[in-house]
Amino acid sequence: MNDGISQQILSKSKSVLSDGGIIIFPTETVYGLGADIFNEESINRIYKIKGRDFNKPLAAHISSINQIELICDNVSDLFYKLAEKFLPGPLSIVVPNVNSNVPKIVTSGLNTIAIRYPDNDICRKIIDNFNFPLAATSANVSGHTSPINFSNIEKEIINEVDLAVDGGECYYKMESTVISIVSQPKILRQGVLKKEVIEEVLNQKLNY
Repeated sequence: MNDGISQQILSKSKSVLSDGGIIIFPTETVYGLGADIFNEESINRIYKIKGRDFNKPLAAHISSINQIELICDNVSDLFYKLAEKFLPGPLSIVVPNVNSNVPKIVTSGLNTIAIRYPDNDICRKIIDNFNFPLAATSANVSGHTSPINFSNIEKEIINEVDLAVDGGECYYKMESTVISIVSQPKILRQGVLKKEVIEEVLNQKLNY
């Protein structure tokens, strides 16, 4: 995995995102397709580029735990407990109380959102330099395999974005585990992190 990013690419990514553009970026799991989470027009483009159903929400990608306060109100202690143990890392945590600054298109009209804090230097530097979270999904046509290497990204995706950042091969080469803590904690998708590891931290059994 290549964790280096030039200042030129970092500056370009900030410029593209600030102008409402769409970028492809690496994470430790799969490549992402993302934009400024607060730009409704840009988010609409992500759905169109990917051919994604508007009923399927995007995830918020952050570069620090503090950035969740830009997205959600009244963040629970349970989120911080999971974050302390697993973030940054391959866990997406679905939380409630999305604030009104986040366009409804990001959450498919729901009051919940998945929070993702990737353990990838390139991704974190891009988001940190931009200074705002990204709304993102995997960088593939809907229904196709999520790309784990820059060379795997489909041309029809690359040709539609404003910047594609090559970070080499993703470390884990599979998607993040998704846990919902909206009510009782439950696993929504098994990914890199095993259920048993999360259960040990929460000291309780989890359902799917």
